[in-house]
Amino acid sequence: EIGNPLNSIKMALTVLKNNLEKFSKEEIKVYMDRMFDDAAKMEALLKSFKNFNMFEKPKTVRVDLEEFFLSLTLLLGADIKKKKIDISIDVLPEGRWVTVDTRALQHVSMNILANALDALDSTKKPSLKIRGEAMGEKVFLSVIDNGCGMPEEMVENAFKPFYTTKPHGTGLGLVISKKMLAQMNCGIKLQSEKDRGTTVTLSMPKAEPPEEKKSAAYAVYNQ
Repeated sequence: EIGNPLNSIKMALTVLKNNLEKFSKEEIKVYMDRMFDDAAKMEALLKSFKNFNMFEKPKTVRVDLEEFFLSLTLLLGADIKKKKIDISIDVLPEGRWVTVDTRALQHVSMNILANALDALDSTKKPSLKIRGEAMGEKVFLSVIDNGCGMPEEMVENAFKPFYTTKPHGTGLGLVISKKMLAQMNCGIKLQSEKDRGTTVTLSMPKAEPPEEKKSAAYAVYNQ
């Protein structure tokens, strides 16, 4: 995949080399812009591979999902405010604690949230919901948007390497996310309907809450 933009750059350089004295400034600019675009694609691909290599050996710890996603939405606060997105986080007490690699989960979650924000660009009343609950030994956390959604073909191909519909996408975001999650004994599921919205659900190993928080959390849940 890196070979495609590299070959394109080489071809553009060859054309420029053979026609530099003949081309106008505007024609030269066209080829220069093309090379910069191809270089940006290569940079994005290399960054994706680098991110994946960083998390080859996950270091799992106990994480509070509610606080974790609250901090992520604060990081994205400017975009959320600009797009006037109605956002809510609701993680049930028994599904609040999981065992994951925090860096890997942040990478995956930011990818999912960024995709959701993109999908809400043209939605009149944009909504983003984050829901978490426990079932057995797993915690299921869903990111739900009411954005543009995806047709069935896109959903089926979403986890295939290099499949993308974005002009500057690499088609590796969800692929790498899925592999990162698998290394932590986690999973990911994608559901979407065109013009209705998308739900991305992560499954993660459930963890026991710290003793000082366990009694309070379960008391609230059992009221």
